[in-house]
Amino acid sequence: MASVTQTGRLMHLAFRYSIVTIALMCVPIIGIGQSLPSVHNQNPVYSSPEYLVKILMSDDDDLRERTIAADNNLTGICEMEDQLQVSLLSATLVKETLSRILVVKGPNLTSCETMNIVPMIKQGETWITLGHINFMPKMFYYPRYRVASLISPGEQEIVVSNQMVDEGTGILQNNMTIYKVIENEIKVIFDAPEYLHIAEPHFTDDQISKYFIQADNLKASGPKYIDEERVERINGRRFTSYRRYVWENELQTFRMEGSTPP
Repeated sequence: MASVTQTGRLMHLAFRYSIVTIALMCVPIIGIGQSLPSVHNQNPVYSSPEYLVKILMSDDDDLRERTIAADNNLTGICEMEDQLQVSLLSATLVKETLSRILVVKGPNLTSCETMNIVPMIKQGETWITLGHINFMPKMFYYPRYRVASLISPGEQEIVVSNQMVDEGTGILQNNMTIYKVIENEIKVIFDAPEYLHIAEPHFTDDQISKYFIQADNLKASGPKYIDEERVERINGRRFTSYRRYVWENELQTFRMEGSTPP
């Protein structure tokens, strides 16, 4: 009986030792030389946006590649550090919260010809990425971006224009897209064509749209809106139409209201 009891104790100790060993293996080693940013609630945490820029521009290929692999919001960023253009844009994406926008561009005419926009906000003493916007620019159709306060004072959205969304035989489409941080995620709140060209046998359609965000949007107590003026040529015949897109707070998006007078 004693030998059975002793065997049982040895097995119990061995089991506990294996659990502790597995647990230790799962703890990331941070602080020994350069290491990956720490992880909190499955989201990578950075000491500052500048720290992330330093990693992306680092000569340490292993550190850079592991950092990109660990953060889903860095998906699509080229791993060729010597060809990257990395910049930080100041913004207030969440009211009363420090924010930055990380912009990473790859070189033209290479496999890294991409542009990535990654919003970042400060939480406590650290920073997190909130998502990513990836673009595949094409020569003359490089996206333009800016921040603007469209809906609420003290809070900004990301406005991207000249974004090519479709290209092929007989078709080309560039959109204007507006992104907003909602519940710590980057979401599309407006997306519509700026330029559309369709060509088929005996049929052509060219559309050019201009969008006007009213200057008094934030001062007015009424609905926030975007006006569109669309000039369209179908088989050479010109048409002009006007539309208004109104902010729907419950849906958190701009929706078309209908035609408006010129």
